[in-house]
Amino acid sequence: MQAFHKMSAVFDDPNLIGSAGLVPVMRLAERAGLNDLLEQRLSVPSANAAAKAACVVAGMLAGADSIDDLDVLRHGGMVKVFDGVRAPSTLGTFLRTFRFGHVRQLDAVASRTLARLAGVIDFGEMCAGDPATDLSAAWILLPAGAAQRFFDAYEDVDEAAIARARGWAVLRALGLIAIGQNGRLGLPGGKPTWEPAGYATLERVLAAN
Repeated sequence: MQAFHKMSAVFDDPNLIGSAGLVPVMRLAERAGLNDLLEQRLSVPSANAAAKAACVVAGMLAGADSIDDLDVLRHGGMVKVFDGVRAPSTLGTFLRTFRFGHVRQLDAVASRTLARLAGVIDFGEMCAGDPATDLSAAWILLPAGAAQRFFDAYEDVDEAAIARARGWAVLRALGLIAIGQNGRLGLPGGKPTWEPAGYATLERVLAAN
């Protein structure tokens, strides 16, 4: 007995949803402005280009790695939780209109979507709802001189939020220094490698003023 080499599984029960986890992910993407950014920046000569691009993103998140696989968005009860889903043939025609410049446009959409996620997800569960706590990473994690480029890409941030983010960066830098000094002194909970990171953060914050 031999197994078939060509085989495909189809989730075809109309009452079940095979990729239910895609619902909160796409809602998060909408909150981060993915659809608006696609409308604003993608100039592919195709009707409803933003909606088609969103379908491709959703399909990839659901595990599609080819044009035919994008049909996963129409399996089972998926049409009950998503509207505007295009057929794989339609999406294939859409993707074939892309040129290098359009790929660069998608790069811009991706970078801005990721930046905006900092204002939607409260990484670290501190000060929930205020993106300034996460925006402080512009000085904590990024190299010197990169903060302004980060905020330019983020776009939807005002001077008040940047000021709060700077304050959080200073507070966290002082925490890093304190923990690092404890480590240098051999005290419990100390981490000596954190001290240089704290001073580097302070230097970046001060240099930005």
